Amino acid sequence: GYHQSKWGYSGQAEVLEIASKFAQHRIPVSVMHLDLDYMDGYRVFSVDKSKFPDFEGMTAKLNENNIKTVTIIDCGVKVDKNFDVFTQGTQDDVFCKLPTGKPATGLVWPGECVFPDFSSSRVRKWWAKYYKRLVDLGVAGIWHDMNEPTSLALWGDRSLAGSTLHEPEGATTDHHEIHNRYANFENQAAFEAMSTMRPDRRPFILTRSGWAGVHRHAWHWTADVDTSWEALAQQIPTLLGLGLSGVSYSGSDIGGFSANPSPELYVRWLEMASFTPFFRTHSSISTKNREPWTFPEDTLEIIRDVVTFRYRLIPYLYSLAFEASKSGAPLMRPIWWNDLANQDLWRVDDAFLLGDNILVAPILKAGQTSRMVLAPRGYWYEFFKELSSPSSSFAQAAMVGSRPLGLYGELGETPVLVRAGSIIPLAKNPTNDMDMGEIELHVFPDETGRANGWFYTDLGDGYGEGLIRRFEFEMGDDTGSQAPSAKLSFETKGGYKPQSSQLYLVVHGAHLDSLRCNEAVISCMNQPSQFRLA
Repeated sequence: GYHQSKWGYSGQAEVLEIASKFAQHRIPVSVMHLDLDYMDGYRVFSVDKSKFPDFEGMTAKLNENNIKTVTIIDCGVKVDKNFDVFTQGTQDDVFCKLPTGKPATGLVWPGECVFPDFSSSRVRKWWAKYYKRLVDLGVAGIWHDMNEPTSLALWGDRSLAGSTLHEPEGATTDHHEIHNRYANFENQAAFEAMSTMRPDRRPFILTRSGWAGVHRHAWHWTADVDTSWEALAQQIPTLLGLGLSGVSYSGSDIGGFSANPSPELYVRWLEMASFTPFFRTHSSISTKNREPWTFPEDTLEIIRDVVTFRYRLIPYLYSLAFEASKSGAPLMRPIWWNDLANQDLWRVDDAFLLGDNILVAPILKAGQTSRMVLAPRGYWYEFFKELSSPSSSFAQAAMVGSRPLGLYGELGETPVLVRAGSIIPLAKNPTNDMDMGEIELHVFPDETGRANGWFYTDLGDGYGEGLIRRFEFEMGDDTGSQAPSAKLSFETKGGYKPQSSQLYLVVHGAHLDSLRCNEAVISCMNQPSQFRLA
């Protein structure tokens, strides 16, 4: 879903007001992120009672509207004899030391800080217990920042000194060896903590830093990127590289972190990000607020449409997430993913595949409403054109790949292609409660009149059983109608039983009056080639 964040929210009243305005403007939102502002003097695992007098009540109100709360945590612990995390940590000997025996310190937001030695399982277990303070207040997810680890030095080493000592499982080494893995160990501590406290739910952890294997415990975002068209373009190869490195769940700060984007830049970034796994607006305290209604009215309408479409896409995205959990295949894929022999595709870093079947070609330059993209082999339909008005013939709709294609995309509608021969599941009436009871199956037949697809669903959280539905579509079944006929067969696998399960079929590139579905003949609904299945 969509995540809203900003460094600089003034307190509980503003957070609740923002959440209510999303409902007022009919824009779905799934998560509110709280940056440093919620802490008491930037002390980790604390809450500023003057800004958030009823933090637990705030998270409860957000939950009533299906909005989760995610809070930031830094790894630096303020040196303060009146701060229990510092005093208890000192007593339990969990902080990193220099070879002299003195604590290794650095400057983070609260001032002078010490840093837990997360390479030690003993220290991870010690740190893990503090997440309960936030979970007990209704926090659903954790956001790890500054965990390279970073020290805000004006000169010299902007991390812990290389000579800082670490003790991974009884051994002794220094920060030269542990630095790149430091965040991984912190994410592991949070994952184990959240799993212990809420064993029936999947931990949500977002991390700024990480190393090989970070995907086992956390999502990632590309951090404090510049607010510029160049930075927008760079997000595509960066996110693709992360996916190929195993980090499937990642995204960027929509609009850039550092400055105020023009409405055009923000919308183009939002369009691109709506097809990435992590979909969050976030920016620096020095920027203007960036909620949808802070933009001009015409931009607000576009933002509503883009965010709402993201929720329509969730059945497809959720299925890809399930696939990633089983095979490691990233959600975002280079466009050579299934056409490796075409070496011309190897150079394309301004477009990407979402799964195997959707090709996203964002507009990445100011003032443009069209672009060229080199598509993989096969045939392709124009996705948004088809969703607004399904074509009645394959010849009318299909574009030939293996060559550059000219695509158009007015502001608010990024150029997107869908592979001929695929079936794409979309939510029919999307909301932020993630209810996938009503699904539209959009069928895009290939040149032979065939298509196939699948989607996965489950309770939405936890480790219970899921359900996979697989579909095969073929033109040419004789239903006795004068119009072209077709048949759809499907099978299900898994023990999950949705409370409501309504499927609709929309066939593109054909004009059908009836359909044979697992032996039953189904007549079209109020529009040609649209069927209600079961």
